[in-house]
Amino acid sequence: MDEPDRGCPVSAHCSTRAPSAALDDAYALYILAVTGCRPKPLRALNSPAALQARAAEIEVHMQAFAAFMTAVMADTAQNMWFSRDEANEINATLQDLASDVRGTVLRAIEDRGAA
Repeated sequence: MDEPDRGCPVSAHCSTRAPSAALDDAYALYILAVTGCRPKPLRALNSPAALQARAAEIEVHMQAFAAFMTAVMADTAQNMWFSRDEANEINATLQDLASDVRGTVLRAIEDRGAA
């Protein structure tokens, strides 16, 4: 039986089947990670520690997103043409992106003499 549309912005592309327990768990962990690390607005003048904390917050959010998307890709691989190797490649790419973003923020802090 199809589930009702729960407001997915791309509802035509969202699955109507019941999600797997692993996908439910991954989503719960994603929400927990994101809500547990809510960024606070930065002031105009920030200490190096505040800027470094922002870089760490960005990394937490990116890592949580990468883990959740890996679970989505693994679920897709079970039910469609998508392979687990491709899911793992996407995960690695997202992990690299998270690291790159954090590194870019930290370099910007250093370049401005704030570290």
